[in-house]
Amino acid sequence: MQDLLMNYYGVSVTHTVRISGRDVLTDGEYIYLIIPSDNKEAIYLEQAVLSHFLFDQGWSSIARFMQNIHGEWFTLYKDRRYVVIYAVQSSPRNYRSPGYALAQFHQIGATYDYEPNHISSYGVWKQLWMNKLDLYEQIMDQVAAEDGSTYMNVLLDHLPYIVGMSENAIQYIQESEDELRMNDFDRGTIAFQRYTGQIDAGIIWPYELVYDHGTRDLAEIVRQYLLFDHQGEHRARQFLTDYQSIRPLSILAWRSLYARLLMPMHILDVIGEGFKVEDRTDISDQLTSLLENQTAYEEKLGRFFSEFGCAGRSFDLPVVNWL
Repeated sequence: MQDLLMNYYGVSVTHTVRISGRDVLTDGEYIYLIIPSDNKEAIYLEQAVLSHFLFDQGWSSIARFMQNIHGEWFTLYKDRRYVVIYAVQSSPRNYRSPGYALAQFHQIGATYDYEPNHISSYGVWKQLWMNKLDLYEQIMDQVAAEDGSTYMNVLLDHLPYIVGMSENAIQYIQESEDELRMNDFDRGTIAFQRYTGQIDAGIIWPYELVYDHGTRDLAEIVRQYLLFDHQGEHRARQFLTDYQSIRPLSILAWRSLYARLLMPMHILDVIGEGFKVEDRTDISDQLTSLLENQTAYEEKLGRFFSEFGCAGRSFDLPVVNWL
């Protein structure tokens, strides 16, 4: 890969370093990550534009896609097409708080004026969730006929529950489509495929960027707090308070956040990973652990509006009564 950088990008790298869990090449000033495009050209082009926009707006920790010496984003090398992502080597930024940092990021992202075609999920959660659920049910039917493993038995035993939770979330987001109490928060913004605190790292990788409603990222952080942190409710409350000091949530946003927390995306993500591997031992352990945590997670969702400072009673926000 050093030849690719030299011959097509005019870059001479000296050694490899490990950044954010990834092995990357460096010339001492910049780091370079080379990945195959694998028919993701349209997606990467949109993410390239977003990454350069964020950098121009002062978000210096964003890595950017790099054009080769011919001014092209994609390089054919040994019968495969690649993209190069580069960034300045830097230390993690020092933010006032994680909630404040994400709000700043979303505030800048909301000034981007063009909704992308290929990486936007804005306004289409219901259809995407329905499609995902249908696809997973089809795949599980196929795999179950061939796989009698413990993992598959656990998955099939809990499938009615997973489907039921998903359908509740789909119904909730459908009913929220008629909500008219909105504010500036509800504009689309630059977000992450799955937000796990990337802003707190030294580098933000552009292939993780999407365009969506800001509650996409809020839900992932709150979900992690509620699932895995013994002080999770307190930390989630503080996160949302700090976030709202910059970007107050609308009533529609609270409903969207609740719907996304209802959707068992954490379980579906693990199931999706299980479809990609033959040895599902680790996946089985992850799935079992998540399912064991669901009772406590549901209890926290049951008091969500009363616990998280959104004044749910005065705004008469609907809840899922069986939680």
